[in-house]
Amino acid sequence: MAERGWAVALTVFVLGFAGAPAEARLTATAVSTGPSHVCALLSDATVKCWGSNGRGELGDGTRTRRLTAVAVQGLAGATAVSAGYRLSCAALADGTARCWGANESGQLGDGTTTSRSVPVAVQGLTGVVAVSAGGSSACALLVDHTVACWGDNSRGELGNGTRVSSPTPVAVPGLIDITAVSTRDQHSCALHANGMVSCWGWTGRLGPVEDAGDLLSPTIVPDLTDAISVSAAPYRACALTARGVPECWNRVAPPQVVRGFADVTAFSSTLDGQQTEHSCAITSGGAVKCQSPNPYMGQVGIGLTLTTRVVTVPGLRGVTSISASSFYTCAVPAGGGVRCWGANGSGNLGDGTTQTRFRPVSVRGIDRPASGRPGLDVFSGRWDGHVRTLRITRKGRAKMVVHLGCCIHVIDVSFRLSRVRGTYSTARARARVTRVRVFDRSVLGGHVPRVGQVGTVRLKRGIITEPFLGWDFCDEGNAGKCGA
Repeated sequence: MAERGWAVALTVFVLGFAGAPAEARLTATAVSTGPSHVCALLSDATVKCWGSNGRGELGDGTRTRRLTAVAVQGLAGATAVSAGYRLSCAALADGTARCWGANESGQLGDGTTTSRSVPVAVQGLTGVVAVSAGGSSACALLVDHTVACWGDNSRGELGNGTRVSSPTPVAVPGLIDITAVSTRDQHSCALHANGMVSCWGWTGRLGPVEDAGDLLSPTIVPDLTDAISVSAAPYRACALTARGVPECWNRVAPPQVVRGFADVTAFSSTLDGQQTEHSCAITSGGAVKCQSPNPYMGQVGIGLTLTTRVVTVPGLRGVTSISASSFYTCAVPAGGGVRCWGANGSGNLGDGTTQTRFRPVSVRGIDRPASGRPGLDVFSGRWDGHVRTLRITRKGRAKMVVHLGCCIHVIDVSFRLSRVRGTYSTARARARVTRVRVFDRSVLGGHVPRVGQVGTVRLKRGIITEPFLGWDFCDEGNAGKCGA
């Protein structure tokens, strides 16, 4: 399911930056989401990332998934960051760029096809203002308002009129007045100073509508003249207009206003053709509004309510950066923390778990410690183990239901959690049985829990072990041991 076509969201660019005083509390200034990992630019000009790490896309020198934010090694003076599909890139204050992660198509720009778990310099680039990591290619905006790209070029991703891939940057001809660039999957779009937008690459995911094949060179998007920002996403691209409304387009539709959004200062949208579409925007007042036709994974951040309307995400104020990808979204609210919500199978919400969150949760390791004492919400959600299910509320009320095979209902056990101890990645809590209903005692033998019995529920690496019958449970997105 995690193919390159999975939805990847808007890259947030930070064009200017002043380093925070050493004594200041570390905060985030921008966030960028990939399909299953996230990176944040911090107030000390460093970068932290979290989530999947199979190709080294977190930049911490390992390929170990991280459920909380970890520092990118050897990266200082960062002014912008972009998370793509299994890779990440950053622009630095000295005008250079660094990338890390997957590199089979030369998308790290270091002249090789060797994946890297720590940042490497993109060769031959100077005057870099911003960088955008896509699927198997990446692009940079330069200080002279031109664009350079590198990596795979089989669909025209490099925009130089050929299909010849390059592991080092090549100039995109004809772009001389560019103020922003966004690369996603197999295409890119650039914003002209006059408010027009040019795109190139696979036209299955961008306009203009009259073109049926790949665009090997930048082509103006029709009927769009007042764009102030641009973001490419799989299967389409979007622009925020000077009117404060977003417009999106694809191969079969010209730019159209996204209904329900107004007075917008930043917009992030994702679509991959697998019912994962959702959009989120920052309004001029710093609030966040989201919409999805299929919000069943919590990607609009308002709880379990399923609505297709544009809704305001609760608890977020003074938001300055937002990025949406596949089934989840992350934002930087006032105070400089990072809050994320939605699907969390890769730990991409950064809260120390792999539990889907229907409301925003704080990323650990930025404004909150990556280790330390967690709350009961660490255990909340639905946990699965073969034909067993365990549901835990945010207040610690739990119910376990056990079946044997398809048809035999064995037992229901209700209990309540308290006294949480441990860290966010390894936690335990006191559990006291409040109710027991036995349907088939022969399966259990003499191991039937009783009301009032006390034990310790344990959480480690996304797996819960309950003490009363000794079984394991994990969430649907966890690839580990879920119980036999």
